[in-house]
Formats: sequence, structure tokens, C-alpha cells
Amino acid sequence: MAKKKQQKSRQEATQRRKQQRRQARTERKPTVRSKPVGKLNRPINPELIKEIFPLFGGNTTESGASQDLMEQVTKAAWSTHDLLNQPEFADIVFSPLDTAQCYAEIGLEMGVEPIEGKRPLTRAEEDRLQNVFDATLERVLTDDLRGQFIQALTALRKRLRQQRNQRDLARAAAAQLLLETTEHPQLASGAGVVRGSLRQCLGIGFELAGELTQLGEANDIAQLTPDEILKTAQQSGIIKKMEGLFGRIPGLQRLAEKQVQELRDEGEQAVYARKLILNIYSQEELRQAYTILKSFAPEDADDSYTLRTLLQEHGKEVVEEWIFYIRALFTPERTKQLHNLLVRVTQNPLYTAQWGTYLILLRESFAEERGPEYELRFLSFALIAELDDLKDDEVEDDEVEEDAVEEDAEKEGEPT
Repeated sequence: MAKKKQQKSRQEATQRRKQQRRQARTERKPTVRSKPVGKLNRPINPELIKEIFPLFGGNTTESGASQDLMEQVTKAAWSTHDLLNQPEFADIVFSPLDTAQCYAEIGLEMGVEPIEGKRPLTRAEEDRLQNVFDATLERVLTDDLRGQFIQALTALRKRLRQQRNQRDLARAAAAQLLLETTEHPQLASGAGVVRGSLRQCLGIGFELAGELTQLGEANDIAQLTPDEILKTAQQSGIIKKMEGLFGRIPGLQRLAEKQVQELRDEGEQAVYARKLILNIYSQEELRQAYTILKSFAPEDADDSYTLRTLLQEHGKEVVEEWIFYIRALFTPERTKQLHNLLVRVTQNPLYTAQWGTYLILLRESFAEERGPEYELRFLSFALIAELDDLKDDEVEDDEVEEDAVEEDAEKEGEPT
């Protein structure tokens, strides 16, 4: 009997030890194994991991992040829509009309029909539209825009650290972590702050596209000049509506200014490359400019020594002389002459078909007395292009004529 009791006691003790071991294993923290995702198998920004750490319990390793952590990072990054209201993101916008057009094109490629009316969507419809949105985001999120978001998140994180706002700091770090994973760019589409920005600009893009479509249906836009289109848009109220939309998102105004500058740059390059030929300088004005250039050329220069060679060798000195010449040339009267030329050009379909908007910008600049000062780059490029196109025989004829005049003067001065 005593032996049976001892045996039972040993069995119970064994069972208790097994139970204790099982309980210890359950309570022990599991060892984190690194399961890299995308380019996170390389050393990642340690600051980001450090800032994410408090929110997710520190499930990180030196070489990367665990799969469990990446799931948590994705959730946190997805929830950053509200950060879009922070001032660091004020200047970051997608082009509304470009993104709306891209969305429509991708929808057609995927065979997704536009949803008519305002009825509730089925789950299948929601999934299809979500796929179109994700594909649009991947296509329009350029390296430049990605860099802008990273820069804004970096600045935001600095401010949040100063404010000791750990929760928003962790979320911002999570969004930045996805944006910096360049090997798998589709991960960036999981950043809510990026998705929110695109959704906002898409809404404005659809609104503008709808207004422009109505304008086109009411008028034969193809037959109108840029001036007539602008006038029609003003009368229809679209311009006022666009100004209101720009007021909702400050960055849109700056985007419009950037696009205008890009349009100017494109127009100036076209003038320089003789793709846009305006012939704004007279032959006499070109000859005077040629004389200035000639003073910089070496005496032994041959036909291979071109205007552009001279500019490469004496660019700064030539430009200084040139700017002085242009400023002296464009008096108020000469500026008015150029403005009249641009008025005629902006009414000519041969010019306006491709360069209408740029030419209107030029025309409006030269309507002001300080127009030449605003458009020095354009005037310089036009002078280079027209001088480059100046016929050598015209210059040589002038030189021969000048030599003959000098010889006659010398003969008149000789004693008889």
C-alpha cells in the first residue's frame, strides 16, 4: 500500500514538473526570426526602426524586420491619411487632370466600366475600383514625388520628436519605411498619406475634367484659338471654379506655377532650337549683335568656329555684353513693336496649334513696359537662334561694303 502511494506521488510530481515546463514555454517570449520583405533584407534606416519600436513592442532585429512586424508596419502606414493635413505636406500634390486621365486609361485597360449614378457598390465593384486606384498610384508615384513624401515625412518626424508625440511619430516612420523600400515600389502604395493625397487630387481632377467636357460639348473647341478658349472658359465660370479648387489645396496653386514654368522652359528651348521661329530681330539688330560677338572670336577663327563654340568659350563675358545690348535695344517703343508682333502670331493657327499657351504668356509679358526684363532668357535664346541662322554672305556683304567705304575715305584724305 505504501509502495503504491509512493509511486502515485512520483507520478504526480512528474506531471507537475511537465506542467511547469509547458507553462514556462508558453510565457517565454518567442525568438524573433528575420523574414525580410523586399529590400528590407539590407540594413534599413535605424532611426525608423527605433521610432516604430515603442508602438510594436520592439519586434526588430539589426538586419531587418520580422514578417509579423512588417504586417504591423503596413497597418500603421495605412492609417496615416490624417497626416496629410500636416503643413509638411502642403506643397505635395499629384497633377489632378493627369491622374484623372491615367485612372480612366487604366480602367479601360482593366475593362472596368464607370459606375453610373450614386447607388451603393457591390463588393466586386469595390474590389475592381480599388485595383484601378492601386495601379494608378503605382504609375503616377514618380521618383520625384516619392522623394517629396520622404522629405516631408522626415521633417514631420523631427517635429513630432520635439513634441514627444510617439504615436504619430511611429505611424510616420512606418509610412516612410514603406516609401524607402525601393526594390518593391508597390509597397509605397500602402502609405495612407500618399493614398489620401492621390484620392484628393483625383477628386479634383474628375471635377475639372467634367467641367472641361461640358465646355467642349457646348463649343467646338477644335476651331477656337487659345484666346477664344480662355475667354469661353472665363464666361462659363470654369476659371473661377478652378481658383476655388486651388484654394482648397494650396499645393495646387504652386503646381500650376511649376507647370507654367515648365511650359516656358519648353517654349524657350524650342526658340533656341529653331523649332519655334518668330524672327523678332531685324537684320540691322542682328548685325549689331554679330559685331559684339566678333570682338570675342580669335583672329584666326575659321568656318568651324561657330556661335555656339564662342558661347562655350566666353559664355559669361558674352552673356553680360548681350544682356546690356538687349536692355538698351528694347526701349518702350521697341517693346510695343514686339507686343504687336506677338498679337498677330497668337491669331495664327500655324503657331497656336502647338505653342498657343506659351505665346499668350509672352504676349502678356510684353504688354508691360518691363516685359523685356521678365523675358531676358527668351530674348537671348531668340538672338542666338536668329544669329545662328544669319546667312554668312549677308555678313560678308556688309564687311565688303564697310571696307569699300573705308577705302573711299582714305582716298579722299590722300593729297592730290
